[in-house]
Amino acid sequence: MQIPTSGDSINSITQINIEHSVAIYPTITNDIVFIQINIPAKVSIKIYDLLGKLIVSQNISSLAENKISLSEYDTGIYIVSVSIDNTIINKKIILTK
Repeated sequence: MQIPTSGDSINSITQINIEHSVAIYPTITNDIVFIQINIPAKVSIKIYDLLGKLIVSQNISSLAENKISLSEYDTGIYIVSVSIDNTIINKKIILTK
């Protein structure tokens, strides 16, 4: 059993705080996905289809509501990968037509 050091605990707490600062909605959409980051940070977004093909890659503003249109893509399940500093958060969204 590995006992976390104080640095590990701080990193874990930081990661939990970052995860709670990310909102991706709606999880089922026919076009627009909103991404809100509630902490000041450098943020990049990548969206992948289930085959792992990158379909969207962009830097977004933190502390703002960002919109990404998926209207040109096929119905299916996609993974939104949010990179904030050294933390990556993945969320699933479903695109319907």
